[in-house]
Amino acid sequence: MTVRAIAAFARQAAILGVIAACVHAQEEQQTAGQLFRAGLKEYETGDLAKAADLFDDACRADAGDWRGQFYRGLTLARLAQLEREPARRNSLFQQAFTAVDRLTKATGSHFNDPLVLFLEGYVATTAGQYGRGYDRLSEAVRVPRLGWKPYTRLKLRSHVEETLGIAAMRLGHKTLLAGDFELAQRYLNDADRYLSNDHKNRNTLEQNLAVVDEGLSQFESAERHLRNCAKLMPKRRDEFLGVSATMWLGQQKFDRAKKILSEIPVNSRDPDVVRARAALMRELGLKEGDGPQMDAAIAFYRETLESYPKGRAHRLVVDWCKLVDEKIAPGTEAENTELLKESLGYLRVEVKLRPECPIWYWFLHKFEFMLGNVDEAARLKLLHERKKLEWAKADKFDQHGRPRCGS
Repeated sequence: MTVRAIAAFARQAAILGVIAACVHAQEEQQTAGQLFRAGLKEYETGDLAKAADLFDDACRADAGDWRGQFYRGLTLARLAQLEREPARRNSLFQQAFTAVDRLTKATGSHFNDPLVLFLEGYVATTAGQYGRGYDRLSEAVRVPRLGWKPYTRLKLRSHVEETLGIAAMRLGHKTLLAGDFELAQRYLNDADRYLSNDHKNRNTLEQNLAVVDEGLSQFESAERHLRNCAKLMPKRRDEFLGVSATMWLGQQKFDRAKKILSEIPVNSRDPDVVRARAALMRELGLKEGDGPQMDAAIAFYRETLESYPKGRAHRLVVDWCKLVDEKIAPGTEAENTELLKESLGYLRVEVKLRPECPIWYWFLHKFEFMLGNVDEAARLKLLHERKKLEWAKADKFDQHGRPRCGS
């Protein structure tokens, strides 16, 4: 074979090699597309484990396809959220965060693309990293590219806003439990802005907003949110109206409280309603001083405590103790021995249920002293001081954001 023929053959081989490489690349692209579409079908029908495997295969076939990287991250985060085994759950979240890095490379965004910001925010929020999720999603919602056509088809804006609302609500709840009502309100107002009125978490949000508003003395707004709760959860309507009435009683707005209580059936046995009615009688008794109204209030509390759920009676017991303390003027202790012993009985039950609460020891000390048990009263007074110091370091709010122990 001549040199010229050898050169021609080499050129033809090179051309064929290039063509073969192009065909192979095209086949890989087609395979990646097919794998992605198959994964998307499984994702939409709810088979997340199968979808994750298919998206993983699609990403290996074409690491530069942002769609595969994006949906792989979403799927892994959702799988992690459903996983109950801690090690497996952590592993899935780790893989989901890795998918964020790969999506960044695929889009060339360097963390300023709304798709990347949303995915990181979504993964962080589902992983319970609400601060990180809130920061990323807040940034995503402000990026103009959120309106880019491919993102519009994904309905990315609505997904960003919903997830941002959830992150804000969780942050607000966490901040509320820490007692920072002003910061909690800022987060919860964001959640209120981004979560629709028919969102599945709207009832929880309305309750948190009511607690924050009450904590900030914004009582009109608090009642509005409580009434929203009553509409969203009609089976608990009496409860939310009862809480609203109790709130106004605390502000000495007796007519307002009476009006709300008049909206509740008289035979309602909801604990919050019963407590509100008892509190109204207590306030009327305190206003009158020791007399028939005071005795009627004590009788009503006694009747209520007999049938009230023991685990929820702590605020009623606090109210009872305040009423008894007001009734027993100096020099009348001997006339009220039985009433004092009855009060000690209620308090001892609460101490067993909530031994961390300082207020029980204060009333125990006070009533024991009235009965003439000076040594026991002194011991309880020291115990109260110790409990106060411990309480200063404790979480003072329950899971609903209400003060614990009736304090």
